[in-house]
Amino acid sequence: LNFLYSECQHNKIDFSLKLYGNIHQMINNAITEDQLEILLADHIKDAMIAIRHTTNVNRSILVKLGLIDDIYSVYIYDSGIEFDKDTLLSLGTKPLTTHEEDGGTGLGFMNTFDTLNKTNASLCIHEIGSPSTDNFTKVIIIKFDNNKKLNIKSYRKNELKKLNTGLFNISD
Repeated sequence: LNFLYSECQHNKIDFSLKLYGNIHQMINNAITEDQLEILLADHIKDAMIAIRHTTNVNRSILVKLGLIDDIYSVYIYDSGIEFDKDTLLSLGTKPLTTHEEDGGTGLGFMNTFDTLNKTNASLCIHEIGSPSTDNFTKVIIIKFDNNKKLNIKSYRKNELKKLNTGLFNISD
């Protein structure tokens, strides 16, 4: 996290971290330390790429980590560009990136889906809105709840439902 914080500073991105409870308990009960490090690195790097591709003056990442609402969870908010619709609906099925020139490989979400399967965790991608000076555009939520649910909550619900392959439950 210290390295990613310094990378954010270098790229003029505000980075905030909020810890909830004892993270050691999370590592002992929900996810291994290595899995958590990879998860955080992949999604914070993705958030940085999304922010580098926006004209939004709000350049922010917020990570919430720990026991949130009685469930060990990871929340990664960013103010960057939205997901490409086709890419969003194909996450976890094959390595996909729309930003190869920025170091994107598409392997981050493949790693995430591997971790979700190993930990029986749920994934929710919440698209909050288009870039704005006063909000985050999206949040990746991983909950270690033993439910293995895949959800997309989006203000673009109708557009996404037309393209959905059935992997994700889509709501608004």
